[in-house]
Amino acid sequence: MGNVVGGQGASPASPSPPEGGTAASEGLIAAAAVGAVLALAFALVALVVAGDDDGEGSAGQPTGPVETVAVELGDLFVEPDRVEIPSGSHLQVEVANGGELQHDLTLQGETGTDRLEPGETQTADFGVIDEDTQAWCTVPGHKEAGMLLDIVVTEPVPETTTTTAPAGA
Repeated sequence: MGNVVGGQGASPASPSPPEGGTAASEGLIAAAAVGAVLALAFALVALVVAGDDDGEGSAGQPTGPVETVAVELGDLFVEPDRVEIPSGSHLQVEVANGGELQHDLTLQGETGTDRLEPGETQTADFGVIDEDTQAWCTVPGHKEAGMLLDIVVTEPVPETTTTTAPAGA
């Protein structure tokens, strides 16, 4: 009874290693692949956060002087309803809700302030502006009722240069 014939006494539950490699080497390959994917993800995040150093701002637009304007939101109006800024300026808007209702102010309905309660203020960073655009209140019906801010781009502010006239001229 105790004789083993032809080496068949091995336990049927023990798996044999797959051809071409061992489970340990396959685990190392999988771990290396995961590590490579994580390294790539971290590198991409670092590029996005750091940006490149080519003298340009977000979205590849040139950076310009910071223009800050104050805007008051009232119940169904924006005061002023039009601002002019030099092309390439970085626009920041100091927004105050002087109305009795909640309001916000967003550039193209996308980026801007939170919904402000009556009496609240917040500064919205609209980024670099190089073409005419609009900002408005996203509370349903408020834009249609006239809560619009026209942002008009003017010629860029020229670089100041110093010239010296000859003496006695």
